[in-house]
Amino acid sequence: MPEADFIGTIALAICADHVLVFAISYGPPYLKGVAVRKNPLSHAIERIDFAEKALPRWLYLNPSRMQLVIPNEGNEVPSKYLIYGLTAATAPKSEPGGGNSLPDTHGYKVLRLRK
Repeated sequence: MPEADFIGTIALAICADHVLVFAISYGPPYLKGVAVRKNPLSHAIERIDFAEKALPRWLYLNPSRMQLVIPNEGNEVPSKYLIYGLTAATAPKSEPGGGNSLPDTHGYKVLRLRK
């Protein structure tokens, strides 16, 4: 989130399995948010920043990777889902990947953030 003052309406604030997912609406059409956790193995703070038209719906977690899945309601890419990913060894991608199906659940705890 920005370091300076920021005005908006809270659109999502949830803590799920030690991950804080927070989003605000600062004016149509985008929501700006972040998913933050303390890595269970390295104890480093990990963070995924996002700005999309829809709110995150799923959070995929394992000790070395975190993924945030958002329905592609804005049609920014020709895929059904926008997937933001972060591994413990790398910096987060600044742009999400796209996919027409949800990521593989093998090795992940999958949390549904919204209906």
